[in-house]
Amino acid sequence: MLDRYFHITQRGSSVSREIRGGLATFFAMSYIVVLNPLILAGADSTGAELGFERVAAENGKVADDHGDDTGGGPGVDMLQRSAVVIEDDADIRRLLVIVLSGRRFTVYEAGTGAEGQRLVDAVQPDLITLDLNLPDVDGLDLCPRLRAHSEAHILTISARPPHLTEEQCLAAGSDQFMAKPFSPRALRAYLDGVFLSVDAA
Repeated sequence: MLDRYFHITQRGSSVSREIRGGLATFFAMSYIVVLNPLILAGADSTGAELGFERVAAENGKVADDHGDDTGGGPGVDMLQRSAVVIEDDADIRRLLVIVLSGRRFTVYEAGTGAEGQRLVDAVQPDLITLDLNLPDVDGLDLCPRLRAHSEAHILTISARPPHLTEEQCLAAGSDQFMAKPFSPRALRAYLDGVFLSVDAA
């Protein structure tokens, strides 16, 4: 009787081990079939990103897909430059400072045309961003005076109708007109296109 009991117990243990082994195999296969493609996809994505950053670094630039303009994150490897921001709207001026600082510009701010003129004469910057609707002077009148004393790249920024204003800005000595509201990403791309091409030359 005891022999039969032990035989049944041993057989039950064997069956239990077989069931447990089968379940373990099933879950292992499920992990491989379901999760492995996701892992591989993630690895491919990471590899692509690392490859992109490596190639960009070899070209003397760092990829900026994340739109980080804090200065501590990814940025474009341009030479240290200076910029004068002439803008009476404090919020827009702050945004311009953030974007330009993220592109390694040393930025000087002015809320009036007179202060902007003084800074341009003193700093002789590489870039001037010029608002047209200033409290003390029309930007279209200020632009030729800035151009007469500076070889900086002048970017005029205004909410005035572009189809009426762009040609006037270019005639006044501006290099480019950008309409408000503007996209920080578009401004970054524009800066990269202008100043990276200058660095490459």
